[in-house]
Amino acid sequence: MFPHQSASVVPLSQPPQQQSVDFSPAPMDSALMAAQMHAARAQSEMDALAKKVRADRIALEQPWKDPRFFPITPENVMFYFCQRENPFFDPNSDNAMILMQNQGIGPAQLDAVLKAMTGIQFVLVEPCSPPLFLVRKQQRNGPDKITPLCHFYVLDGTVYQAPDMHTLLHSRLIGVMDPLRCAFQEAGEGGADHNQKL
Repeated sequence: MFPHQSASVVPLSQPPQQQSVDFSPAPMDSALMAAQMHAARAQSEMDALAKKVRADRIALEQPWKDPRFFPITPENVMFYFCQRENPFFDPNSDNAMILMQNQGIGPAQLDAVLKAMTGIQFVLVEPCSPPLFLVRKQQRNGPDKITPLCHFYVLDGTVYQAPDMHTLLHSRLIGVMDPLRCAFQEAGEGGADHNQKL
C-alpha cells in the first residue's frame, strides 16, 4: 500500500439470490404452429425453386465442346453427346448403361435397345443434318409413352441446352418491355419540360 492511499475495507456482501427460471415453452396455439410450419415449408420450396432456376440459367449459359471429337455426323453425334465429360449428359441414364455394356453398338441398335427400356434417355430427334443436331432428354415409361424433359442442340460440335418456354417468354418480354420503359421515361421527361415552358 502507498502512503497516500487509505485502507478501506469493503465488506463482502452476500451474492444476490438467484431466482429459478422456467425454460419450458409456453403453450402455442396449434393454428399458429401449423401456419409457421406451412410458412417454413413454403420458404424451403421457394429456396429450392430459386436454386433450380439459377442452375438452369447457368446450364443455358454454359455450352460444352470436345475439340478432339471431329467431325460430328448423324452416325456419331449420340456417342459425342453421351461422353461423361459432357455436363448435360446424365451418367445414370439408359444410354450410359447401354454404352458401358456394348462399346461397339451402332445408332440403329442403340435406338432399338432404348425403345425396349424405361427410364431417362437421350435420343436424336429426326430430321437432322450437319452441322446442327437436336437431342431430346426424355422419360420413357413404355414403348410409346414418352415425356420430353428438355432439348439440347449440337451446333458445329458445341452442345447447348435449348431454353424452355418460360425462359424464352421471359427473354422476349424483357426485350419488349425495356424499349417501352425507355419510351415512357422519355415521354415523361419531355412532358415535364413542356409544362415548365408554359
